[in-house]
Amino acid sequence: MHRRNIASIKTMTLVKLTENEYGKISENAPLWQSLSWKAYQESIGRKTRIYGLKTSNLGISTYALVTIDKTTFGLSVWDIPRGPVGPDSSELISQIVDEAKKEKCMALYFSGETEALIDQANCCSPRPSPPRRTSGEVASRRSPTANARRKQKIKKSDRHEQPEETLVIDLKKSEEEILSQMKQKGRYNIRVAEKNNIQVDKSSDVDSFYDLLSKTSGRDGFKIKPKSHYEKFLGCVPGSFLLVAKRIADRGSRIAIAGLIGAIHNATGYYYYGASDYEHRNLMAPYLLQWEAMKYCKAQDCNKYDLLGIGSHWAGVTEFKMKFGGEVQSCGKERMIVIRPVSKWILETKRKILG
Repeated sequence: MHRRNIASIKTMTLVKLTENEYGKISENAPLWQSLSWKAYQESIGRKTRIYGLKTSNLGISTYALVTIDKTTFGLSVWDIPRGPVGPDSSELISQIVDEAKKEKCMALYFSGETEALIDQANCCSPRPSPPRRTSGEVASRRSPTANARRKQKIKKSDRHEQPEETLVIDLKKSEEEILSQMKQKGRYNIRVAEKNNIQVDKSSDVDSFYDLLSKTSGRDGFKIKPKSHYEKFLGCVPGSFLLVAKRIADRGSRIAIAGLIGAIHNATGYYYYGASDYEHRNLMAPYLLQWEAMKYCKAQDCNKYDLLGIGSHWAGVTEFKMKFGGEVQSCGKERMIVIRPVSKWILETKRKILG
């Protein structure tokens, strides 16, 4: 990788971009760095910023959509999901940290393909060389700026919101080829659901999905967001969709037993939220639901279907997803820079005590 010298880095300027400016340069950005994601985050109460790194001869070289989650005491957490995007990520992160310090930010999280650049930098920005001492001059203490930079070490994230790996299905293949590359158990479970007359349809019935999600959270022990959160996802993210699997009961009535919320962005389909009724687990509806989602995305001219996250922290979900075959791809490790360690520790301790 070409290493820039300090002089060239100093020519880079941090700028705030308008939506119109950002729209012109972010057409190929990941879903989480898109304008539609910005609208979605704002709809659920988060603040957003769009920062760019402007160079004298190249215009905007690197950019980042930042979401800001306010906490108590006026503190906040800043997040750059699957970003920044561009070759000068380490310098952009350094300058965003400087902005975050002004606004009581406890920590900045980021992830994606910036990992290699960040690992080489090992900190946000180059440290200035210490001034030379003349004869008889006493060594001075480390300057406040140097101390601040020393503390801005990049650490492994202390949360598990952005996975390090994902599983991607190639939708350019025929349906027969997609099925054949699945694990035998995955194909078998799809056939079980079909034999049990499970029907999957595109739906707008968020109520049924939320009921299923409530059952899933109670079973698996995770917290869910208010129903409005999922309604806003479907309303703000272009290409989003809801599929519901139903069992045909006596007298022809249909009972929702599984649901899936996904999105399509830049010719990729994403599996985002899923829920199911454990009472009907033997019908294997979630397997048919995923297969129908793949076929739906393929019909919308998608090239890939992203099952969105696997790893040891999601062992059961990972086992389920791996049955669909596909290729394991890296997402880049989520990292963090702790800006106010004491405030972060106090707030986290308070949350643990109060539950």
